Amino acid sequence: MSSNNRKTIFPFFRTLPDALGKDRSAFARKRVCIIGAGYSAATLALSLDQLRAEGEGPSHVLWLTRASTALPYARLANDPLPSRDSLCARANALCANISKESDDTQRNDERQVKRVCGACPLFVHVPDTTVLEVEDVEEDVKFDCGTRHEGRALELTYSSGWKPGELVVAHVDTMVALVGYRPASELSRELQVHLCYASEGPMKLAASLLAASAGGGDCMSQAAPGVGTLLTPEPNFFVLGSKSYGRNPSFLLRVGFAQAALVAGVLAKNAVAQ
Repeated sequence: MSSNNRKTIFPFFRTLPDALGKDRSAFARKRVCIIGAGYSAATLALSLDQLRAEGEGPSHVLWLTRASTALPYARLANDPLPSRDSLCARANALCANISKESDDTQRNDERQVKRVCGACPLFVHVPDTTVLEVEDVEEDVKFDCGTRHEGRALELTYSSGWKPGELVVAHVDTMVALVGYRPASELSRELQVHLCYASEGPMKLAASLLAASAGGGDCMSQAAPGVGTLLTPEPNFFVLGSKSYGRNPSFLLRVGFAQAALVAGVLAKNAVAQ
């Protein structure tokens, strides 16, 4: 198990695992659940597809996403990052193949999702989902195909807008929750720092980012916020880098470098003034 896993006898990853390398054993011939629709989830889904092409793929992959669209990624016109566009296109193609091959499983008969058999190769993408519960269970289940699985498993309960009012239960061996990050605020808990209730980043910067994103667009086109957005009620205390964006996923390293340069200028002026 990776150090970023929760305490369980099963692999439970909260960051992108190395499915083709050191974490391979957690996925090879295992029942896997991916939760999330960011670029990390796309990277993992394609890695598992590559693992399958190499003859050691998972016996089952259940990919849960929150958006209601059948394809998880909206591609950007004239994307300045060709690799990102390729990643989205390939992940969408994988989901499109899933929809064509197992539409009945997703929309009309989810029995195999409810009782997933480790011997049945299946790759299912279910959009518009909310995960309700995950627990370790003792498993002694006879599946629709006639095989039986005994031992322990992670039992995942979720609801899907594709089947309103119905709870779906799946048994898996490995779970990967790629659902974003939140900043650790312990360092500044006793300081006067006004945090945004939505992103948990400093309020002034969060408001600036929200206003800038109102018209849509790509994170690559963002400009470094002015120094005024980095000020907090706490004198000479600044939150920089990815932590300054909180839950907002659009942070870029070049923005962080610009932030550091701005704050260095402010501190230098303050030192001269003193």
